[in-house]
Amino acid sequence: MSATKVGILTERMIMGYGVDLVVHKTAEGLTRRGFDVKVYCNMFDGTYSDETYEIVRLDARADSRQEYEEAVLSVAGPAVADRDILIAESFPYFRVAYESGKPWVAVDHGVVPSWGVPRTKRGEFEYIRSMQYGVYCRRATRIVCVSNFLRHQLSRELQEKAVVIHPGIDHYPRLFLTNLRDLYGIEEPILLYLGRSTDTSPYKNTDDLLNCYCHLKERAQDLKLVIATACSPKEQARLEKGGALVLTNVQPEFIPSLYASCDVFVTATKWEGFDLPALEASYFGRPVVAYRVGGHLEIIRHEETGFLADTFQQFESFLGRLIADADLRERMGASGEKFASGSFRWSESISKYTSLILGMKV
Repeated sequence: MSATKVGILTERMIMGYGVDLVVHKTAEGLTRRGFDVKVYCNMFDGTYSDETYEIVRLDARADSRQEYEEAVLSVAGPAVADRDILIAESFPYFRVAYESGKPWVAVDHGVVPSWGVPRTKRGEFEYIRSMQYGVYCRRATRIVCVSNFLRHQLSRELQEKAVVIHPGIDHYPRLFLTNLRDLYGIEEPILLYLGRSTDTSPYKNTDDLLNCYCHLKERAQDLKLVIATACSPKEQARLEKGGALVLTNVQPEFIPSLYASCDVFVTATKWEGFDLPALEASYFGRPVVAYRVGGHLEIIRHEETGFLADTFQQFESFLGRLIADADLRERMGASGEKFASGSFRWSESISKYTSLILGMKV
């Protein structure tokens, strides 16, 4: 019997995006389970090129969001004709699966909020949100949400065919290539933020990080804020002016070294569908301080693996406590490592995907 042919549709497979890493691990895991997997994307930088599954680069270009969707459909539709089942991971590829006539899974990573986005761009976010949930997902065979938070945002109709499959966390080896303290001569406790910055994703709210860092420094708490991000030169200069050490375009093999070098992982983001970096920090035994938003309630155990703040004042207070108490950092870090390692495994995630696919009519 021939292997089931699975096509995974996503806009990009490039470095620095959590969704792309999740797509990679899903494709890799399903291939090892015996499926014939191809990933179709429009943006590709070679980060995931040396793998067992095939990446098919599509060339769809257009000026507007609606025209882009049409262009993607025209090139991706024929490309996936030989696939038995489709898994759509991101807009605008939901439409390809929607019009394919094949059994398909819509993966909901969430539609990011448009706070702080230029007014001329907000309409695109609303279009994506209305089409994804109001049209395309209604015809999906099944829906996979990466968190319970996202599933609860769906309409009752969509929730009935939705299942939660958390991403795994065991994708980085515990191999540390360098130590930031030695490399940059840092002696004080290190706060680490890893993720996109305000210039491309305003909801990431890096301003709160800078403000909190400055307040704690003013109170004579010795510490250093390290921000690992991909951002514009202008944004980098702004962050550095606030006192942060900014590391841009860090290669994947060095990410474990970032976690190993820091004392506390901190994120001031005001929305997350899941938040892989926060959970990765726990996996590497580091306590986390974040806001009580989105998927954070599923990956951070308040007062056990880190702190969840409701206000900026709480955020600053929690961070101050961790900086001042090395024993508390060690206890929370150990609890976080145990929690992340035991509850979020890629083998479990792939087993759930396997059962889902086998249960669909091909």
